[in-house]
Amino acid sequence: MEPGLHFSLLGPVRGWRDGVELDLGPRQQRVTLAVLLLGWGRPVSVEDIAGAVWEEAVPPTARSTIRTYVHRLRRVVGGSVIVSRGGGYAVVEGVGVDVVEFRRLVGEGLGARGRAEWEVAVECLREALELGRGGALVGLPGGFVEGERLRLRQEWMGVVEALAGVVCGLGG
Repeated sequence: MEPGLHFSLLGPVRGWRDGVELDLGPRQQRVTLAVLLLGWGRPVSVEDIAGAVWEEAVPPTARSTIRTYVHRLRRVVGGSVIVSRGGGYAVVEGVGVDVVEFRRLVGEGLGARGRAEWEVAVECLREALELGRGGALVGLPGGFVEGERLRLRQEWMGVVEALAGVVCGLGG
């Protein structure tokens, strides 16, 4: 794993190493990275990546093009961050990804709510919502991206509802 490496999917797809923004390349290469980051820690098949990048119009050269995108991304983010696994690729666990952090905070907040730890629940849920302002995967096209954008928006709205419930239960 590369220290000081963090990615954002909540908003435009961006990455930083030690506070310096990385050039993640053209749109299709950023879609490739987004698919891998959404699968954080799990292998994503080349076919699934190709479907996200090109949808129904997958070119015969898709496998080699994806290999090129992954090679370029490895040069930018570090060779140990994206690994070949199970006939596809995976981003290793432990890399900072805002969506992963969002879900961790939501889990902690909902757990605290279940234990009636109201202040902890409010703090975690508010912090999670701060990560999700402005939409997800901004600037990327395609049906896969739209589906993920909608799913993440629904998750975010669920947290808004959960936070409202906790705050109302506290009397404001």
